[in-house]
Amino acid sequence: NGGKGYFDAVARHPYVEPTSWGLGYLQNEIARLQTVMLRNDDSETPIWITESGWSSAGHWTDNQQAEAVDIGYGYLVNIEGIGPVFWFNFRNRGADPNSFDDNLGLIDFEWNRKPVYYSYQAFIAEDKR
Repeated sequence: NGGKGYFDAVARHPYVEPTSWGLGYLQNEIARLQTVMLRNDDSETPIWITESGWSSAGHWTDNQQAEAVDIGYGYLVNIEGIGPVFWFNFRNRGADPNSFDDNLGLIDFEWNRKPVYYSYQAFIAEDKR
């Protein structure tokens, strides 16, 4: 039985970019997890999105990162069984404009608010669930 009965939620980190890849990638990511959970009689266990976010690196712009909040979070928070959704990361980890990992923040490396900061702020203020 593995860990069955020893956990209260399933954590997932769906790093798929809904603005340029399309929402289908995110939907498939969640659907695959739900299928495994159903097969193992865990469909009532909540799914927590413990890391999510979209980078503004490379060919993704700051505005696309901001748009991804409405698209991605708008989808996630309306799925039955999805628990809390956590953003990663508050601040960019570095200043390399081409590094995916350096550009996941709501604010940039110099502590300036990025467009995604305002999208995230508006999204959580509206409580779209």
